[in-house]
Amino acid sequence: MFIFGLLIYYPMVIGYHNLPCYIGFVFIMLYPLVVMILRMETFSNKSIPSHSTPVYVGRNMVSGGPGYNPFYYFLFSFAIGGMSTVWGFSMLNFPDISLTQSLTLIILGIIGQTIVLFSDKINRISPFDTRTRKGLYIMTGVTFAIIIGITIIT
Repeated sequence: MFIFGLLIYYPMVIGYHNLPCYIGFVFIMLYPLVVMILRMETFSNKSIPSHSTPVYVGRNMVSGGPGYNPFYYFLFSFAIGGMSTVWGFSMLNFPDISLTQSLTLIILGIIGQTIVLFSDKINRISPFDTRTRKGLYIMTGVTFAIIIGITIIT
């Protein structure tokens, strides 16, 4: 993450004179990591379905699946934040764009990132289990739906 931050510093800040966009990139890299560290119990090996920790989908026991793999959920959050949060931070650099529009986009991006990072809460209200392979595909669809929804709203 540190190397990625250094690599994008020169083109964003020096080349395009867009410090807010760089801050947005740093934010979308750090926000999911901080949330995952605070929710360490959710994003641990205990969430992986196995014979010792089975997952029941209806009456069927599922003993295989990715669980709440931090890598996948980081990518989901990064995709949502890259589309909305960085876009909102970048809009802060242009004086002809209203501050309300950019802050709305930043807030919608943070809410979208948070929804994906709280997938265990989604698991409680959904008819499918998000720890299984099918649940991972559905969470991918949820990520795309959030991205499309934010794009349509703004």
